[in-house]
Amino acid sequence: FPSHDIYTTNWDHEGKEEVVNPYLNLSYSTSALDNSQKIEIAKVHLNIYYSTNNNNIWSTPIAFPFNNEGWSNQHAFFEEKTGTLYFSSNMPGGQGGFDIWKSTLKDGQWSAPENMGPNVNTLRNEVFPVLSPEGYLLFASNGWPNLGGMDLFLVDDPSLPPLLS
Repeated sequence: FPSHDIYTTNWDHEGKEEVVNPYLNLSYSTSALDNSQKIEIAKVHLNIYYSTNNNNIWSTPIAFPFNNEGWSNQHAFFEEKTGTLYFSSNMPGGQGGFDIWKSTLKDGQWSAPENMGPNVNTLRNEVFPVLSPEGYLLFASNGWPNLGGMDLFLVDDPSLPPLLS
């Protein structure tokens, strides 16, 4: 099974003149449910790319097939054992803001992204997903009851609400 290098970039590799740092323009104001207005002002367009390593030879970066000019895909975590990619996106069909989604790579094809649902995602933002060695999904959120700003949550069963970690 080849190893994978997955990353997020705000450079689309196709004629973009200037790289924009989205985090210089985001506001986590408690008066807004999401950061869509700030993101629009910053003209941020984040994409996921990946490369595979076969016999110490890395492939040319390949765009995640669900990148789209209408939304951002970001903060990807790839679980090699199952071939599952966890990422944050503000694509249509989510709960609101940025949600955690997953897609599986099988036989060189990615499955359609699946939203992790309302027991993970809120009307606000869930970002930075990662799986622990024990299989817990950890992520940051400003939508669940928290200590303020972006706090770290964990889920051991996506059918149950997360725990503040």
